[in-house]
Amino acid sequence: MKKIFSIVTCTYNSVKFLKDNIDSIKSQSFTDYEHILIDGFSTDGTKEMVLEYQKSDPMKIKFFQLEPKGIANAMNEGTRKAQGQYIIHLHSDDYLYDKDVLADTEHFLGQKKYPDWIYSRELFVDSDKHKIMSTNRKVMFKQGYKTTFIRYLLKYYGFIRHQSVFIKKDVFERYGYFNESFRIAMDYEYWLRIKEHTRWVFFDRIVDCFRIHEGGMSNSISSRTIMQLEDMRAAKMYMNPIEFYIMRPIFRIVTMLVLSIKEQIVLYRKFAIISPTSSPPPSPSDNNQVKT
Repeated sequence: MKKIFSIVTCTYNSVKFLKDNIDSIKSQSFTDYEHILIDGFSTDGTKEMVLEYQKSDPMKIKFFQLEPKGIANAMNEGTRKAQGQYIIHLHSDDYLYDKDVLADTEHFLGQKKYPDWIYSRELFVDSDKHKIMSTNRKVMFKQGYKTTFIRYLLKYYGFIRHQSVFIKKDVFERYGYFNESFRIAMDYEYWLRIKEHTRWVFFDRIVDCFRIHEGGMSNSISSRTIMQLEDMRAAKMYMNPIEFYIMRPIFRIVTMLVLSIKEQIVLYRKFAIISPTSSPPPSPSDNNQVKT
């Protein structure tokens, strides 16, 4: 029988943090899910940890080791193998917020007559799981596809992160998978691609904990540059010149004015961090695998 949820986790040398991810899923009060782990041939004990975990329920826990071709490719491979109705992409160093995430999400989906996808809130934590801040707290972010403003806001400012999104597999079958030419902004490009064609709503709940790594700050300039360039490339794909050169800067300035100074600093740091634990190793043409 088809599961309600598929949790797709990409791993590479993730043994330091993977246990938190696994424990958060094992503890769920709602158990109609499958957990799909895509590994890029880890060498640090990740494989052994996953195989031990898989013994508890081989039909529910699925493990695949694939040639690494970048994080978007790993996410796509997990999505293709998923058999659940809704998919969440939860990387190996991130974890579900509490034991009732799936139960509450299933209830919310039913209340909203099973939309194509929902986005929610997430909690940023540090390497030791200390709380930093939660996202999408402002009213301006708590809308849905029926609101013209939120559709425009999403077009100009990427405030939705894939770790806090539950999306029907059917959406991928209708509109394609993540664009693998993007190293970081594959989710932003995807929301732009589908936002006018799908039903999506906001779920006002913290769903996941997104772990920010302090150790990757030496690569901050590189990763910020990549993020900015990919954001611009995705935007150009879906905007006319007036939208891109005039409306986009205005929306982004207004958004930053609305956000608190603390939020701006944390978001700036978040996009600056490179994490070697969150995803498969790079393909030969991608020498700096970046966490998204």
